[in-house]
Amino acid sequence: MRFVFGKDQSYFTDTKSNVFCEQANILGEGYYHNGQYKIVLNGVEKVYGELHIAEERPEHSVEVNVKTDNGDYLAWIAQEDILEVATGIKVSLGNAAVDDYLKENHEYYYFAYGSCMDHERFKLANVVHHFQNGEKASLSEYDMRYTFMVHDGSRADIVESKGSEVEGVCYNVPKEAIDYLYVREGVNGGWYRPAIIQVKVNERLLWALTFLVISKVEESLPPNHYSSEIVRGAINYQLSDSYIRRLEKKLQDLQNIKD
Repeated sequence: MRFVFGKDQSYFTDTKSNVFCEQANILGEGYYHNGQYKIVLNGVEKVYGELHIAEERPEHSVEVNVKTDNGDYLAWIAQEDILEVATGIKVSLGNAAVDDYLKENHEYYYFAYGSCMDHERFKLANVVHHFQNGEKASLSEYDMRYTFMVHDGSRADIVESKGSEVEGVCYNVPKEAIDYLYVREGVNGGWYRPAIIQVKVNERLLWALTFLVISKVEESLPPNHYSSEIVRGAINYQLSDSYIRRLEKKLQDLQNIKD
């Protein structure tokens, strides 16, 4: 297995032929140096990339421990992708794809799978005008789960899951909407992290920003006010009947566990 950060990630190559896990991380820091994304290996921060299937490890490489949604793996990093000392511009939040996406674009796609499918809190925050251009969308090989715990219950997340699919809303938004979402999702507080995923909208494949829980816990029941936002948003955007039933069944199953 090879840990990939930067130019060989699927976002940059637009192909997923060798991807084993899209959401993978190692200990280190990311830097943009001489037009390339590189890694400084250390034991302090996290670098987010992908885990690729590779037939053999080259001579000039370094072994690393890689964490994914579905377990840990030993993998290697090519020596050419490593910086011995920090040089260049540090990559915010350790994610090359997010760094490039926000740097290169002036308008953005944002994939909402939880409460942001609903507009009530957008209205309260006076940002609803940024979220008028939304269409139903789907994300393959992921599952929606409630893995983030706060004082009144859990919140939604998506995790990689072979054969599963998440439905949601893909918004075309300006930079001001991204700024709002970073605050709402608690990015600076370490709640959620931004990620770039590929969604399907009306048979088109689009790269979009979304937010994933950083410290995932065992799935548990969300509060009623939060789950109501998710179901209401799913209905308003006319997600499939089968998916809405899945959302409702999951909530009932979690309620049964709680009881």
